[in-house]
Amino acid sequence: ANKVIVPSQYLANWVVKWGVPTEKIAVIYNAVEIPDKVEPLSIPLKTPVKAVTVGRLVPWKQVDGLIEALREIPELGLVVVGDGPERPRLERIAQELGVSGRVYFAGQRSKRETLSLMAACDLFVLNSTYEGLPHTVLEAIALGLPVIATSVGGTPEVVQDGETGLLVPLNGELTGTLKRVVNDYHLRQVLSQRARHWVCQNLSAEQMVKQTETVLLDTMRKRSDR
Repeated sequence: ANKVIVPSQYLANWVVKWGVPTEKIAVIYNAVEIPDKVEPLSIPLKTPVKAVTVGRLVPWKQVDGLIEALREIPELGLVVVGDGPERPRLERIAQELGVSGRVYFAGQRSKRETLSLMAACDLFVLNSTYEGLPHTVLEAIALGLPVIATSVGGTPEVVQDGETGLLVPLNGELTGTLKRVVNDYHLRQVLSQRARHWVCQNLSAEQMVKQTETVLLDTMRKRSDR
């Protein structure tokens, strides 16, 4: 390849390890655009604060850690959007911990339904052990949801701790961070406003197209100069 485009510096570092020269790699972040007038869907949870997580239900998403955190935060409910092999175990954990009434397994949904479920919540949580560049985080930010995420992969490139969201070290104090955000409405508002502004400034489709066009034209120019 004359050029390899990747959506995060984290993935760029992996491509270098594969043997691709650094000068052949370009980082262009994925754009995120939310449809106008996303209508929140009704959620069967009575808790005053609702968190949402989105993704395939597999071990490295660590949704079990989110469910366990609910034991210490009675005012918090959790919406789980997605399906996968972990779902029966996660449902069993919620039952065993006595929090099944505060967990809504929404299953696999369309893109629009997923956005509507996210829009009905107060914050977004991602507890993964690995992420290249999580698009669901970008969507959550664009919807104005404060984000709590593990500091792994490309996530810290879009979630600046204390600015556009809150980062938790892998296997760090997730429960304490959740409590802080749940109990501080002003913090949720500040993080939401900063994050949405950052997305508008840095992750528009127009900007992504322009950056890609620049890479392609530059590559063609260098080939013609040989």
